[in-house]
Amino acid sequence: MVQTCSFLLLTAAGMVAALADQDGQELVGTWQVVAFNLEGKAVPPDKLEKAEATITADRITVRLPKVKDGRVELTYKLVPEGINLLDAKDKPDFDPLLGVVEVTAETARIAFNNTPQSGKRPEKAGPGKDVTYIALKKVQK
Repeated sequence: MVQTCSFLLLTAAGMVAALADQDGQELVGTWQVVAFNLEGKAVPPDKLEKAEATITADRITVRLPKVKDGRVELTYKLVPEGINLLDAKDKPDFDPLLGVVEVTAETARIAFNNTPQSGKRPEKAGPGKDVTYIALKKVQK
């Protein structure tokens, strides 16, 4: 069991480090939002209709047209440990939201701690208490 967990952690760490080495190019593009959780509460699937995320080299913009105040705009930086995010209106010297990211050719999952002062990253790219979680599917052009 310990060997399996160690292997999974090393594999995940390798995925993040590889993503950081590639300057996040796998993240760049337009994505369909397939799940959005805020502090453990999921946005209902019917509210995710037409929801999308646009990711550039340094910014993530999530639009949830069927949710009141359904626009999230964050700047980000990939680091070997995961992803550091700031509200787009925050100053660069603010404490970042610490997160983790998993990306494949077709999907991306991003989870970040909602409390910058905690100094902790989520253990996995999935929903949880005090975590914002976004699951994405690549939009084919």
